[in-house]
Amino acid sequence: MLYAPVIIPTLNRYKHLKACIESLAKNTGAKHTDLIISLDYPKTESHWQGYRKVQKYLHSGIQGFQSVKIFEQNVNLGAFGNWCFLKKYVRENYDRYIVTEDDNVFSLNFLDFINKGLERYEKDDNITAVCAAGPRLQGRDALKNRNTITKSHWFSGYGYGTWVGKSFVDQDWLDVEELFSMSENITYVNKIYQADDGLFLAFVSFLFAKEGIYRPQKGKIYNFDTIMKMKSIYENKYAIFPTTTLVVNNGYDGTGVNCTVVRKKSSPDVLDNNTVYKYSIKHGLAVCKVKSKFRLHIKARKLAAYIQYLSWLFRRHSNALHKSRKKL
Repeated sequence: MLYAPVIIPTLNRYKHLKACIESLAKNTGAKHTDLIISLDYPKTESHWQGYRKVQKYLHSGIQGFQSVKIFEQNVNLGAFGNWCFLKKYVRENYDRYIVTEDDNVFSLNFLDFINKGLERYEKDDNITAVCAAGPRLQGRDALKNRNTITKSHWFSGYGYGTWVGKSFVDQDWLDVEELFSMSENITYVNKIYQADDGLFLAFVSFLFAKEGIYRPQKGKIYNFDTIMKMKSIYENKYAIFPTTTLVVNNGYDGTGVNCTVVRKKSSPDVLDNNTVYKYSIKHGLAVCKVKSKFRLHIKARKLAAYIQYLSWLFRRHSNALHKSRKKL
């Protein structure tokens, strides 16, 4: 089996990074895995204390992997820039890779699950990634399922593997013009509307640049997880997910860039403690759909956002028609 390298961008979250690496080192296959870390340079004075702890830890000699490569940046790249730096490096040196932020803690069979998935679905053009966390089958679908994996249009950045150059998951951003082109397809937008409340609200925020994390920068949109979900629906592609929990994200403690509000962990479940992940497929893969809880105020926001979208679409078509008539 081929073992994909693991990349981790980091800066100053010493406790999170240490827990992440220690969990990976315990994984089946870790001794065959290249670990590649990029330590960003502090941007503010508040970063220095944690940065020095991380730097000392990285210099102490990380054990348990086939190799450990550490990049120390001389200027601040920012969270996204640091992430792109690592992706550029692995694209130039490998044909597949595994990505995690520094605040994830993994089950013992995380690497086994990802690497087996990358090997099994390498030639399947409908599969874009193998993710450690995602939606679960519900109700009758869960009772009927006898497989140990599922597939979904959903995407989760809480530890995932993908292939170099195979799909849009290997991209870094979404061009605003591409977003506008996608948005003109009302059938596609209706699919997003039906798929998930949060995803549709994020889509409208992208379209109107409403919030900081959704606001385009120099004509590009960088909110990776949300982009991948949107593109998966648009191109009818899927990611592979386990039926058990393989990761817990600890980044909801206010220390992260995007999740600055303290709330519960992403997954309260107990991690799968098996050392090997068994791919058992006894019938066709079930497609997981995200089912949002009914919240009246969210539904009202969603409906208002849809009306706003229709208004945008009408104006865009009207402007295009006006320009075409002027050419005549």
